[in-house]
Amino acid sequence: FTIYISFFLRHLNFWIDISSLSTVEEDNRKLEEEYKYLKGEIATIEKQIINLEHKRQRIEKLGAIAEIYQPITISQESFTSDGYFVYGANGIVGKYDKYNHEKWQAIITCRGSTCGTVNKTIERCWITGNAMVMNVDSNRSIDKLFFYFLLVKQDFSNCITGSGQPQLVRAPLAEYEVRFPKEKKEQTAIAKVLSDMDAEINLLEQKLEKYKQIKQGMMQVLLTGKIRLLRN
Repeated sequence: FTIYISFFLRHLNFWIDISSLSTVEEDNRKLEEEYKYLKGEIATIEKQIINLEHKRQRIEKLGAIAEIYQPITISQESFTSDGYFVYGANGIVGKYDKYNHEKWQAIITCRGSTCGTVNKTIERCWITGNAMVMNVDSNRSIDKLFFYFLLVKQDFSNCITGSGQPQLVRAPLAEYEVRFPKEKKEQTAIAKVLSDMDAEINLLEQKLEKYKQIKQGMMQVLLTGKIRLLRN
C-alpha cells in the first residue's frame, strides 16, 4: 500500500508519499540509537576529562581562573519588543535595546529552583543579576569553550544557600576547585570534540522531533479514516 496524506497548511496542500508507517518507525528507531550512542560517547569523554593523569592536570579555584560577578538587573518594564536578548535565571527572558556583554559568556543561575545550572549566552546580550557571570576573556591560559563544558559537569549544590529561595553567591563559588588539563591546546582539542558532538546531537534531536510529528500526523489520519489507501 502507498499512503497519501494531505496536510492543509497556510491554504496549501502538501502531500507526503510514505511507503508504510513501519518505515517511519524504523527511521525513528535508528535515529534514537544514534542519539543514545552519541550521548554515551560524550559521557565517556567527559569522564576521561575528569580522570586525566594528575601530572597533566592543574587544580585551581574558580576565583583564580575567572572574573566572577553579577551584572546589573533590569526590570521587565524596561524590556523592548526588539533588541538584544536578556539572560536571567532560566536563560533568555526578554529583549532590551542595550547589551552589557560584547562576547558570549558562561553563566550560572544564582536564583530560584534552577540555582547552579550552567548556561551559555550568545554574543551581544544583556545578562541580569539573576545569573553569575564566569568571565575568562582575560585569562589566556584557559580555552573559553572548554571552561564552559567544564562548568557544565560540576555540582554546585554545596555552594547554594537558602531553602525557600535558593541562591548562589560569589564567595563559595570563588573557592570552588576544579581539575583540568594544564595545556591549553589539550583544552581546545577536548572542547572541539564536545562541541562537534553537541552539534550532531542537536541535529539528531531536530530529526527525531520531525519524525515524531510525522508519525503523530499519520496516526491521527489513519485512526480517523481520513486517508486513502491505494493498492499498487
